[in-house]
Amino acid sequence: MEPLIRECRMEDAEFICELNRNEMGYDFPLEQTKQQLSGVRLVSGASRTGAHEFYRCCGYGGEKEQVNFKKFFNAPE
Repeated sequence: MEPLIRECRMEDAEFICELNRNEMGYDFPLEQTKQQLSGVRLVSGASRTGAHEFYRCCGYGGEKEQVNFKKFFNAPE
């Protein structure tokens, strides 16, 4: 089965707001959502090279590599 991917349209704004609120836990205003429908930002882990190739085939661009660092501290006794 081939995935169905299409460009985002202005009439998607209300559904996007609903997804943001219900699935992502934040309530981004509808009017600001409409203003941002000119593109999509996608974040994918560095090791997901197959996914990256898929996104490139779908027209996504960008070669920025992001590294996240974490440091944990022991709680004082």
